[in-house]
Amino acid sequence: MGLEQNHSPVPVGIVSIWPGMIDTNLQEEARNQDKTAFPSAEMFSWVKEKGMLTTPEETAKQIIDYLFKEDFEHGAVVDLYDYSKL
Repeated sequence: MGLEQNHSPVPVGIVSIWPGMIDTNLQEEARNQDKTAFPSAEMFSWVKEKGMLTTPEETAKQIIDYLFKEDFEHGAVVDLYDYSKL
């Protein structure tokens, strides 16, 4: 889609953003499942304990900041996750 827009007289800015893991109600629900019925609950709990989740507000700010950058890279695939949390 990004390549297609390069030839448009009025191009639309296209970007794919990976925001990382976000601490949502769904994350909380997954953490609170019975671990025998849903073994992945342990993984969801672990990432929360390790501080690997961002808040929805932090994520929204990162996305907005990226979209309004002066050097917005059309057609980019962007990973906003802070891997220093690992």
